[in-house]
Amino acid sequence: LELELGRPDELIAAMARGSLELAICHVQNIDVPPTVHCSVLQELRAVAMARADHPLLAGAPVPPAAVTSYGLASFPPYLNFVNWYAAQTGAQPDFALIGPDYEMLADAVAGSDLLLMCSHTQANRMARTHGLVELQVRWEPFLHRVCLLTSSRAISAPGKAIAGLIRDLMATTEA
Repeated sequence: LELELGRPDELIAAMARGSLELAICHVQNIDVPPTVHCSVLQELRAVAMARADHPLLAGAPVPPAAVTSYGLASFPPYLNFVNWYAAQTGAQPDFALIGPDYEMLADAVAGSDLLLMCSHTQANRMARTHGLVELQVRWEPFLHRVCLLTSSRAISAPGKAIAGLIRDLMATTEA
């Protein structure tokens, strides 16, 4: 078993070359070649999280434009999120902190006025572990589709087993 981390376009290219059997990523605005089969595992609804005494929590529900006064703690952003944010708020997002994992981002949000966009499941975990609170914003939800990509070529028995386990796990982790 080999694991490769990368951007969706890199993973899809590796699959097209035949060097990967499966990948988990989003495919919004990415051309998926016919040799790669894509199935949606989850559609995640993103929510905004803030520290418990964040100034925006006093005026909930918050108009989307109010969010633009605060920076975002985020993973490296991708175009669909940037476009959605701009359409909802009328401004480009201010990515004040870009980090590799939720723990680091949540730590930063817990001690600042930054906001964290994450899935509902992650939001519940960040509430328990960091005391973050969901910010009620009057915007259309941002939906993030998590896909399982498999090769249209023959997949090994371990690859099939792993794909099945991933489908089962993802089906139980986000409602």
